[in-house]
Amino acid sequence: MAPRRSMAGTGRVGCVIWLALLAIGIFVASKVVPVKMKTSEFYDAMTEQAQFGSIKGDASIQAELFRKAQELQLPLKKDEIIVRRDMGYVYVEVHYKLPIEFPIYGTYVWKEDDKVSRPLFAT
Repeated sequence: MAPRRSMAGTGRVGCVIWLALLAIGIFVASKVVPVKMKTSEFYDAMTEQAQFGSIKGDASIQAELFRKAQELQLPLKKDEIIVRRDMGYVYVEVHYKLPIEFPIYGTYVWKEDDKVSRPLFAT
């Protein structure tokens, strides 16, 4: 049986295309995953601080969250962390943007609008 000349090399081109797509996916993930981890960790800190709202003051919660934002290198100013109380609940709210640089695409802006509310319990 004679080899088919018309099909020679098609497998290699497909493999190269898939490897290129895999490399692009890994590159994008290497840029996005650290940002997602930082924002998730900060959201966990917001939830934790809101749970202690009955024993901590608003200024204390704000200071702790600002310290955590600096630790995670998030672009937050202290006055952008809003802590308030209303009708037996404590509310913590932040809005910020994180730029992610990509070589060809340019800058992608990751927007976070996090809000946490927890009931105040007398301890």
